[in-house]
Amino acid sequence: MRTLLNLIVIFILAAGGFFCARENIGTLISLDRLSLVALSGLHQSAAAGELLPEPLTVRVGLESGKGLPGRSVEIKVISGDGQVLRTSDTTDERGIVSFRWKLGLVVGEQRLSVSSQGVGELLITARALSKPGTLTLVSGEGQRGYQRDTLAVPIVAALLTDSRQPIARRLIVPKVRSGGGIVLPPSASTDANGTASFCWIVGDAEGQQEIELLAGTPSSVRVSATVTRGQADADVTVFDNAMIEYSSGKQTVSTVVSFPTDQYYRIQAELSLRSPCVSCSDADCDPWDRIGSITMEAPSADGQMQTLELIRFITPFGNSNTYVQDLSSYSPLLRGTKTVKAYVSTFLGKWFVTLKLKFRKSTLNAPVTAAFPIFYSQFVSAANGDNTMTIQIPQNRHVQLAFRSTGHNSQGRNCDEFCQKVNEIYVDGMLVKQLVPWRVDCGSMLPLNRCGSTASVALSRAGWCPGDIVRPYLIDLGSLAPGTHTVRVRIVDIEPNGGYWRTSLDASVFR
Repeated sequence: MRTLLNLIVIFILAAGGFFCARENIGTLISLDRLSLVALSGLHQSAAAGELLPEPLTVRVGLESGKGLPGRSVEIKVISGDGQVLRTSDTTDERGIVSFRWKLGLVVGEQRLSVSSQGVGELLITARALSKPGTLTLVSGEGQRGYQRDTLAVPIVAALLTDSRQPIARRLIVPKVRSGGGIVLPPSASTDANGTASFCWIVGDAEGQQEIELLAGTPSSVRVSATVTRGQADADVTVFDNAMIEYSSGKQTVSTVVSFPTDQYYRIQAELSLRSPCVSCSDADCDPWDRIGSITMEAPSADGQMQTLELIRFITPFGNSNTYVQDLSSYSPLLRGTKTVKAYVSTFLGKWFVTLKLKFRKSTLNAPVTAAFPIFYSQFVSAANGDNTMTIQIPQNRHVQLAFRSTGHNSQGRNCDEFCQKVNEIYVDGMLVKQLVPWRVDCGSMLPLNRCGSTASVALSRAGWCPGDIVRPYLIDLGSLAPGTHTVRVRIVDIEPNGGYWRTSLDASVFR
């Protein structure tokens, strides 16, 4: 009897389990899961910087095809620096949201992400086509220099569309056509303003020398310079393998140096930054990108001592690099005994700094008669983003400003490092320069950044790239009347939660 009851129980349990299993299977089969589907607008292409010809349409709904109204949808560009134009972030009564995509200035594939919480993410790609563009010369033509001299004015070219819009991330390649010499860097990508800058070190041939800048289009531009026999040099070593080590509380090293007392009009700096990293995990290795600068104290226009920034650079992620910069515009200040400082914003490991200055008695380019700092700050924030200073011009002279400005964030947020912000310079209440410091060519620095991820290094940034020098924006004011003038520096809409800018402004006065 007990055996019979046991068999009955076993049969009932088995049957119940069987029917439960069938019921569960039926539920799984009938489940209509959520889905995110692109309905139209895929695989489009347009000229870089232009709207795609068709809108993109995405549906949030069930796999059966039924749309879900009122669902929140997030759309964001993840590569290419483009812009999404839309009227709503929620699906309509059919579960559909439509939007337009304006491509960025980056030629090639661009991507954006469409996502809805609890549903998933959809990646959409489009191709930005190259515009023909016209290459024009911005600065550097008709200079004079001595043999093997670095010309004082950088060779700057701009690549623009027929409607005068800038074309970014296009490779410009310089070629020496006569006279020997070299042009650095050997190639450069145009920035957000469509410009690329080069340093021309002329060759030994006397007379006219010529280079050509090529943009990969039918458009090119030629630049010429006149070269004569050189004079004697004076070389000064400012730092020789000076160590910056945060473990000893040292982000800055300083030295007292004796510069020549004679008037030298041509001064070239070579800054070598050495990293001890063999492996990115070495004890002495700093594997991060750091802000660095070379500064000295100099009298301002009113005679007060103020910091003058000679060079600003960004270290590579755990690697060495050498930077070359012309300092001729500071020649009146680089005389006699001076204190010079080198700074790297490191928080671990070591960096070694070597700085050499080469002086030449060149009088072929317009000589600088005076130079002075106007403004210097390592922390321009939302609370102090608008600064006004006064300067004194003793005589009617030609004045040029040099402006360096880079965006950062102390809390690891996107802004102001990865956001485009307007910088403005006013003189006597008049806007003389409005610009957006923005580097879209950081991918060209990948070979130097061995400890940084490809995705991080290649991101566009507010006026800087890991491993590169920060070149000043040169602002020609023309002739200023003698007397007192106001200079205003304004950075618009700085992120209040940790966003800040490192900014410096100085002036050179020419005959």
